[in-house]
Amino acid sequence: MQQLIPVELPRIPETRYLVVVEKTAATPPEYPRRAGMPARDPLG
Repeated sequence: MQQLIPVELPRIPETRYLVVVEKTAATPPEYPRRAGMPARDPLG
């Protein structure tokens, strides 16, 4: 299931959208990573 919710932000003329999706699988045990790890060892 996916849902788009329009969001109006103050002082921003464009409409933004909040995308709501259903989680389909468990999060792997190595996530979330400790603070600083993404900078030292990027995923890509």
